[in-house]
Amino acid sequence: MSQRRVTAELLDWYDVKGRVKYAEELEARGFAGATLAEIADPDAFVVLALAAGVTERLTLETCVVQLGVRTAPSLAASSATLQSLSDGRFRLGFGVSSEAIVAGWHSQPWRRPLAHARESLDLLRLLLDGEKSRYEGEVLSSSGFQLSQAVAHPVPLHLAALNQGMMRLAGERADGVWLNYLPRSAAPTVCTIVDRAADEAGRDERPSKSLTAHIEVTDDVASARSALRDYLTFYMASPAYRKALSWHGFANEIADIEACFESRDRAGVMRAITDELIDSMTLVGSPTEVRDRIEEYFAAGIDEISVAPLTPGNLDRSLRAAVAAGGGGV
Repeated sequence: MSQRRVTAELLDWYDVKGRVKYAEELEARGFAGATLAEIADPDAFVVLALAAGVTERLTLETCVVQLGVRTAPSLAASSATLQSLSDGRFRLGFGVSSEAIVAGWHSQPWRRPLAHARESLDLLRLLLDGEKSRYEGEVLSSSGFQLSQAVAHPVPLHLAALNQGMMRLAGERADGVWLNYLPRSAAPTVCTIVDRAADEAGRDERPSKSLTAHIEVTDDVASARSALRDYLTFYMASPAYRKALSWHGFANEIADIEACFESRDRAGVMRAITDELIDSMTLVGSPTEVRDRIEEYFAAGIDEISVAPLTPGNLDRSLRAAVAAGGGGV
């Protein structure tokens, strides 16, 4: 049965101080946790460290930081620091990112993603257990690094996954899996893949399954869809996202999107992102419709949903609907 946790993303329309204040608001409203993705800036660890200082109950998670941009020893050091500051409330969500970001932005080698993720999980566990690194893998190596202080509270390791190989790896080795832009119709299949991999690996406990989803309680669904098309156009440039959505039942839409990218037709890409595709993986509509869609994810096996409100104008309504769906709220 799903754990039914509802958390919220620290919103990108706030500056750093605003995000910290927003974390206080989330705790007061009854949310279970706060999450923050790091693509460029702000630094996710810095923001969550500040949030730890003004909250007492919220879990605090990077969802996600990027392998290849940060090394496993640097991730271990930042995680250990934040776990100490938060008295055990921190969780490390990380993923392989994309070649455009790792190689293009940061001039770092784009290495075999699945092997990179597998070896990062192994090395992070070793380091966070307080061991000195003596690791030689196919992609990663580390020798002589050791945290200066023991980690009093274990740091849960949550791996971001879009496609089946990474999902199986998360099932086999991670404490949890982070999912993004997952159609509700595909959620049962995805949860089964993760659980089966955990069972086949002989694990005593299955990993938690977390999902980020845009939310907007609104009477103007058409405007919300228009805003979501802008978001999705960025992600549709990623082959991994296109592969995942094609597998999830939207092969025709993805074929149209790829044809438009080839002809550099951005307007065509946006037209190819259909209402059906948007509605399948977002939480938009009346409070009842939003709660029903959250419930559908929970029924499929998702344990945690991190909601990302779309606009400031409907923020209060959206947060109220989300926290109520998780059984909490003030």
